[in-house]
Amino acid sequence: MAKYSIAECKFDAERFPTELLWKNNSKSIYTYAKAQLWIEFCLFEHKKISNEEACIEEARKWNTEHDWAKLGRFHSYARLQPFFYKCIEHMRRYKTWTTEKCLDDAKQHMTISDWHKSTGGGYNASKKLGCRAQCFELIKQNQIESGYKKHQRKKELDKPATEERGIELVNLSNYQVSNLVSSVKPLF
Repeated sequence: MAKYSIAECKFDAERFPTELLWKNNSKSIYTYAKAQLWIEFCLFEHKKISNEEACIEEARKWNTEHDWAKLGRFHSYARLQPFFYKCIEHMRRYKTWTTEKCLDDAKQHMTISDWHKSTGGGYNASKKLGCRAQCFELIKQNQIESGYKKHQRKKELDKPATEERGIELVNLSNYQVSNLVSSVKPLF
């Protein structure tokens, strides 16, 4: 016997203004409708226009694809359709990366991880454009010019623990090690 009827799924979908809200607030019905391939029916049947027209009409409300995906309806459905690019043709595009833009962006950062965290698009584009090694060299130049201490700190940590490194050695003879050893029980 079916868990939900198609009418129940359609009624439940109409309660939510966005597909994402339906998915998040009514997971079991949404998942069941998706498994039964009823998503299209549940989302579009109450409108008297075609699926393509509904998607384009909904997409026109948003300036970016990201906003449409988070707040609007039909985005996940439209992404799988051949008319998807018609839906997003009016939307703003994100920065188009060139080699020069990647190099300029990399110059502004002190570490590679900082660059990756703050401008992931530039970091990823540098790989596609084949200029990642040049960007890494610019970041290393920034480190040298500013006297960045990361490499010096690592060398300092590699030194043995002595007073030169600022760590005072502890003489274990001052402690009663015999008490510790006698309290340990053998495993066998």
